[in-house]
Amino acid sequence: LLLEAYKGMGQLVAPSAHSEPNRQPHNPSPELSVLIAEAALELSAPERTEDEAVAFRPQMQELADRCITRFLGAVKPPKNQALSRAFLAQATLLARSAAGRKGEGLVDQTLKALDLVLKALEIATGDARYGFLVYNASVVYWRTSRALQRKGCYKHLLPSMPTMAEAVKALGDEDAEWKAKFWVALARVYDDCEEADNALKYLNDAFDATEDDECKTEIVRLMVHADRNRGGAAGDKRAADEMLKQQVAVQKVRTGITPDDAGGKGPNAEDALNGVLEALVPEEGDEPEAPALKLVGEVTRVAMLKGLAEVAKKGCEALRKCKDAPLAAVVLADCTHAELNVLQLGDEADKYTERMVNTRLAALDRLDKALISAARADDPSVVHEVCCLAWNLALPVMQPNIRRKAKRVLQSCAKALEDIFSPMHSLRAHLHLEVARCDVADDLYAAASSQVNKALALDYQVDPESIVEYRRPLDKHLNPLQKKLSMKMSLYAAPERPEDKAMLVVEQAREAKEASLRATLLERAVGMLLKVGPAADRPVEEIQTPELKEEVDPVFLERGVRKERAMLWADICLIAWRSQLSKVTRQAAEVAIADEWDPVSDRDLVIQQAQVLFANAEARYLDLRKKGSEPGKPLPEVKAGNQQQQQAVEHLVSERGRVLSG
Repeated sequence: LLLEAYKGMGQLVAPSAHSEPNRQPHNPSPELSVLIAEAALELSAPERTEDEAVAFRPQMQELADRCITRFLGAVKPPKNQALSRAFLAQATLLARSAAGRKGEGLVDQTLKALDLVLKALEIATGDARYGFLVYNASVVYWRTSRALQRKGCYKHLLPSMPTMAEAVKALGDEDAEWKAKFWVALARVYDDCEEADNALKYLNDAFDATEDDECKTEIVRLMVHADRNRGGAAGDKRAADEMLKQQVAVQKVRTGITPDDAGGKGPNAEDALNGVLEALVPEEGDEPEAPALKLVGEVTRVAMLKGLAEVAKKGCEALRKCKDAPLAAVVLADCTHAELNVLQLGDEADKYTERMVNTRLAALDRLDKALISAARADDPSVVHEVCCLAWNLALPVMQPNIRRKAKRVLQSCAKALEDIFSPMHSLRAHLHLEVARCDVADDLYAAASSQVNKALALDYQVDPESIVEYRRPLDKHLNPLQKKLSMKMSLYAAPERPEDKAMLVVEQAREAKEASLRATLLERAVGMLLKVGPAADRPVEEIQTPELKEEVDPVFLERGVRKERAMLWADICLIAWRSQLSKVTRQAAEVAIADEWDPVSDRDLVIQQAQVLFANAEARYLDLRKKGSEPGKPLPEVKAGNQQQQQAVEHLVSERGRVLSG
């Protein structure tokens, strides 16, 4: 219907040859283009997941773009509500096109969209009749800026968000909760930019505007955090009732205002948390209400964060006695129980013993069940708590031979964070990568490819000081895995580069069940790599276009090609040695260790080289043992003047030395 409307609008402006002979051109209302664009954007919204909506989404967005371009292309369109709405529609389109971008590219596209929102806002605030457009502009601003409302990106919103926040003040009392939500978001921006006074100003406005208890709690706790350099006094002033006072006490411990060890000069974290427990869960009396019990659950988590296991146990015991504890409190207590069980291992917690592995896997199973309840509780903070703990507990079992036992909980965490559009992009990328590795081990290539693509689409941030070679360090694992999966799933498109062909053969050898087939495949891969010429930069047409203000991926440069080949040789060596193929092991090892690499920027390759040296030493030792000349055995006697025997002994000495050095 929209396409017909657009076509009809075009025929009104320029009648076709098939129209009525005497029909004259008409000038339809300019607003008609905007109406069609808005309807097309509504039909193509990402939230709509019906099959028809997904199928027609590109067509609808293209229609919206044509309509907006047509309207804005008119000669000086008047500054009325139609122009304002056109700017909002154009901003929505730009924001959607930013999906999947990363780094500076994402920031640049999002800021362009926000500039359009401010243009629309300027028109809306210029006429008292357009109050509804101020609300619409605030909604579009919120949706557009969500991509940057996270740690490390807040600073980009500082130039525009205060303007929007001031305009929102003109909205009526019926929008009080929306105004409070917007001001809290702006306060987070100011706090991230270390402008505490401005953050506290908007938090006070938000506190006065809202009547919602949960919102008041969030505001008071954010006040404490924003005012941390002054002891969190701003939160104390607003904590009028007992519940808010306890929230302030917990937040002071979490933020670090209350010291872990006060040195006898005042209350420490343990005293503060014990005081909260005594106030919220008295030994006698009625059972506390849900908000109080949820705070008890949080106390157990903060206590574990501070290393106060006894306080955490006390909180868990208090929750166990409550019959109607809310889901959020139960989930937080389950998290604490799981972590306490692991801590009971003591020094064995990080040693690879059967008890350690079983204890951690049991804790992960418990967290997997808790995550279901966390999703039902509809509390993103609780979901984040479960997922962060699950990741930390799973790290020691992320070994190739036992990783798959933790797959289910990792998969659940990745899905849960995706469902709530979590801003914890780095954690999500790590989870997707580990699940993809598990899927590859299970030969689920399509599922693994989906996980890799989700990880690559995330704009995760890392500490600039930790950047060595990649601004997105996980990409050095994700991109090769994506290429391998693409080639494995491609039935007809054979790779053209010899390195890619060799990699595909190596992967086939890795998965081969028969030793003879594995040996044949490895020898074929060796033959392919021996034929390649000197390493050089990849051709321009093969280099992927980097994001805005980012450099070319090092993998496409000469050094990256050499590194790729070295890793292929290392893979051949290690796979060959697992099959006791001594000759191939030694041949591949010589090439794999030929170059020295940076142990910081090339850490993975250096680790592989160490493994190759060990495999090479073992292969040479095996060859010597077959001859009865392994290290420790006496050398054969050499007859005087027998040059052949002398050379054989020298060879044995050399081989023994290489075994020991390897």
